[in-house]
Amino acid sequence: PPTFGLPASLRAAGDAKFVMLTSIVSMWVFRVGGSYLLGHYFQLYGVWMAMFLDWIVRIVFFAVRLHSNKWQHRELQQKMAAVD
Repeated sequence: PPTFGLPASLRAAGDAKFVMLTSIVSMWVFRVGGSYLLGHYFQLYGVWMAMFLDWIVRIVFFAVRLHSNKWQHRELQQKMAAVD
């Protein structure tokens, strides 16, 4: 659930760019690259391990972003720029 709830909350708060970039990089590095490496040694179980590794990495990045409060300041800057 945190893999889906945290990014949805961040996107709703206006931090969609961070969520998109994190998801794309995480997918290519951990899910695709990890599936290739781990799948070579563990076959199907390696692909599953790479998928879970991708989810864990995403949870960590999204939780750090949520607790850093950068997403709050980003939306405020965008609104202030729209007013000017």
